[in-house]
Amino acid sequence: MNRWLFLPNAAVKDLRFLSDLSDEVVENLKEALDSDTEAAPYALFLRIAQIVSVADQEAASFFYFWEYVQDQRKETRKSGADVINEFVSFLKTKPLGAEESKAEKLADIAKRIQDKREVLASLFGDLPNKELAQKVKALETGPLPHFSGIRTFCDLRPVFDKAGLTILDFVPTIIVRLRTHGFPDEHEEVIVQLSENQLSSIEAELRRLRGKLDILRQRFPGLVPEQKKKSKTKGA
Repeated sequence: MNRWLFLPNAAVKDLRFLSDLSDEVVENLKEALDSDTEAAPYALFLRIAQIVSVADQEAASFFYFWEYVQDQRKETRKSGADVINEFVSFLKTKPLGAEESKAEKLADIAKRIQDKREVLASLFGDLPNKELAQKVKALETGPLPHFSGIRTFCDLRPVFDKAGLTILDFVPTIIVRLRTHGFPDEHEEVIVQLSENQLSSIEAELRRLRGKLDILRQRFPGLVPEQKKKSKTKGA
């Protein structure tokens, strides 16, 4: 059988990690990884660390190994069972110059992975919720440049008399900095200045847009998802 998954020698550590997991822990890991939300990586690392009861760095190491294997599996259109076959084949291949005791340890890891074949195959198989979330994100963020952040600033500008010696009034000024992200990895900023009246016009247009989205949800229930909570916009 031809190998398709490249595994460096350092992968032995990750495979030993997998072989030590109980079926219950593997199922909990699968649930955490098959998320329909795009959580920040560090939040997922902490979740994995909590499930497996390991250090944060070890949890991050496992995630990157899992992600690497998944990328290769999808690219070659293989199944979770194919992944387990690759793990076992890799472990049973005795490294050149390796001592017999090391080969025996690798064989023991391979046996434990074989014993957990079904549950581990599901961990490295298709994850429908995560894949759906990735498709939704791809549609939301492409192919046009998409909104990636905003910051607002507000200050007062003095209005001087003709001689420039006396302040007659103050005018509130609003500055908005918009950030966009486009393909392949281009970040741009647009900075605009607004008056208070213009801000009111934008607020009215956003309320109108919100009303359109509400109408879509009423007209097509179940097809238009409810808005997910986002972090508050920063201002200054």
